[in-house]
Amino acid sequence: MKAHYNWAIMIEPNSADYVIDPNPEVAFQKIRQKHPNARIMEMRLNETGAVGRI
Repeated sequence: MKAHYNWAIMIEPNSADYVIDPNPEVAFQKIRQKHPNARIMEMRLNETGAVGRI
């Protein structure tokens, strides 16, 4: 977690495939190339895993 703190993690839940990148848009583009029609879950690599505030 120290080396990649607060990076975006995009996860395709059915395959458990994931991509991490410091830029969430880049991470989303990378996972979308692999899984063009799947629903993608976004998390952050930090203490909570939260993407934003609710």
